Amino acid sequence: MSYVPRIPCVPPDIAKLRLTTAERRAHVQRLLDLRKSKFTSLHLFFNLTNPATTKNVSNYRATAAADVRSWLHEGEAITTSQFVQNYWSALSYGQFVPSVDANRDAGGNILIPNIAPASNDGQDWGNIADQIARANAEQIWKAAGSITDGSKRIIPSLVVVQNYDTNASAVVGDWGDEFAVGGQTYHIVHLLHIRYSLNLNDYKLPNVWSTLCHEYSHNFLGGYDLYGGGGGKIGYWDILGDNSPPGHMSETSSYHKNSMGWITYTNVIKGPVVTAGQYSLNPYATSGEAIQIIPDPAHNPGEYFLLEYRAPTSGNTAWVPDGNLQESGLLITHINERLGDAAGQVVSSSPFMDICEADGNDGKCWDTRVFCDLPWSDPANAHSGDPGVSTYPPNNWPAWNRAPGVLYPFAGKDSFTPNTTPNSNLYGAKDSGLSVTGIQKSVGQIVFTIQMAGNNQQARSLSPNDRIYFADFNGDGKDEALIFDGQNLTLAATDQDQLLAIWQALGEEDRGTLMGYAEVLQHGDAELRQAARAHLRVLRRAMRHRGGAEDSSEADGAPAS
Repeated sequence: MSYVPRIPCVPPDIAKLRLTTAERRAHVQRLLDLRKSKFTSLHLFFNLTNPATTKNVSNYRATAAADVRSWLHEGEAITTSQFVQNYWSALSYGQFVPSVDANRDAGGNILIPNIAPASNDGQDWGNIADQIARANAEQIWKAAGSITDGSKRIIPSLVVVQNYDTNASAVVGDWGDEFAVGGQTYHIVHLLHIRYSLNLNDYKLPNVWSTLCHEYSHNFLGGYDLYGGGGGKIGYWDILGDNSPPGHMSETSSYHKNSMGWITYTNVIKGPVVTAGQYSLNPYATSGEAIQIIPDPAHNPGEYFLLEYRAPTSGNTAWVPDGNLQESGLLITHINERLGDAAGQVVSSSPFMDICEADGNDGKCWDTRVFCDLPWSDPANAHSGDPGVSTYPPNNWPAWNRAPGVLYPFAGKDSFTPNTTPNSNLYGAKDSGLSVTGIQKSVGQIVFTIQMAGNNQQARSLSPNDRIYFADFNGDGKDEALIFDGQNLTLAATDQDQLLAIWQALGEEDRGTLMGYAEVLQHGDAELRQAARAHLRVLRRAMRHRGGAEDSSEADGAPAS
C-alpha cells in the first residue's frame, strides 16, 4: 500500500495562528461547550442543478439514496457511524463520541436536494452546506442532538459529500455560520467536505474513513496539518499527520488530548535544573499517560518535549489507535508553540511539532507552513546538504509502514541528550540541558531517567534606546545583532523574528572590547574584520566558561543604529 503526502488540506487562518496558547485553549473550551461530548455529524448529499455548466466540476456522478446507504455502509459489519464512534471514543477514553448519519426528513427519508452553488462554483462547499442546512434546519438540528446555547440552536458538525473531484478540506475549529429560519437562530460549528468514494484499502476497509477522521480532527481538535512545513513532519504519529489507514489507525498527540481536557499530564517537569529521577509510563493509547518537560519555563514556556509510551493496543484493529503498531517504545515529541500552531509566525525550521526519531532519520521541509506545497520528501534536483534534504532519502517520511526506529530504545540508542543524534537542543541550537537516559521496557511499562543540567538564561528584550549593530560577528556566515543598552552588551542571532542570545557582556572591559570590535566589523577593512572575528570567538568561549547567558525572547524589529 503506497501513500503520497498531499498539499495542506486547510488554508492558514492568520487570526487563529496569532492566538496565544491561553487564547487557543479558551477557543477549544468554547468548542467543547458548544458541541457537547455526544452528537451526530450530518453528512449532506446533493446533486448539481446544472452539472454541465457548473465551474470546477470534473467526473461528476448523480447521487441516489442507494449511494448514500452505501456511503454509510448500512447493514455491514462495520458502519461508517460505528467506525467514527469507536475511533473517537478510543482517542478520548470515552469522553467524546460523535456518530454519523445522513440528512433526512421528518419521516427518516434520505434527502438529496438539487443545488446551484453560489457563483456557479462547484467547489464553494461552504455555500452548498449553507443552502442545504437552511432548507432542512429544524430536522438537521434535531438529528444532530437538539443542542442549544442560550436561545441559539447548535448544529455541531456538517460534512458536504461531493460526488465529483475535490480535495478534502476542513474549517479549523468553529465555522461560525449563523442564520435564522422559522424564528429560530441556528449556529453551525464544524464543517468539512470530502469526495464520495467506496474504494477499499489493503485491510478491506474504506479508504475514505481515514480522510474523514483526519478532516474531523481539524474540526474537533482545532489543529492544523502535521505533514509538512512549519506544522511538523509527524506522519503516522498523529491523526493530523494524515497517514492513518483504517486497519492501522494512529493516535493523536498528548498535546491535543491535554488541550481537549481528555487527559492531564502525568508529570510536568520544569527546568532549568532538575536532579536525576526515574520515571515510568504505561501504554499511552489505553492509559493516557504522558510527561511534559519544559526546559526553560521562565523565558521560553512554549517550547517543550512530550514523552509517551507508544505500544500495540488490543481491540478491533479497524479503528483502535495504535492497534496495529509494529514497534513499541518511548515517543519523544518536540513542541514549539512560540513559532508554531498557536503562534503568529510558522516556519519549517522550527515547526510546531516534530518527532525526535531514535534512529536520527529525520528531514525538514524547506518551505514555510503557511505556503507549504511540498511533500515530506526530497525535492527534485536536490543535493545533500540542501535545506529540506533528508539524510536518508528513501526513508524520510514517518509513514505507518516505516521501518522501526522512531521509538526509544532502538539499536542500542537508549538516551536523548544534548550530545546524541537527535539531540535535546531547543530551536536556535540552544542547549536545553535535558537528558533522558536509560530508556528501557519493563513489565508492560517504559522506564527512564530524566535530568536537566540547566543554563544561565536571562531574557533579553529591546527598548527604543538600544543601539544595535548587525554583522557576522562570529564568522558563521550569517549576521548577528550586537545590542548595547548603555550598560550591558548582548550578541544575539536574529533568525525567525526572535532573539537567540549567544552571550552577554556585563563587565566594563568586555563592553569596551566588544564595542570596539563592533565598529571594526562594520567599518574596518577585511584584514581587521578577520582579526576581530578571531578575537571575538576566543572571548565568546571565555565568557561561556564564566557562565555567560544564553536566551530566547521575541524581537520587535528595532532599527539598527
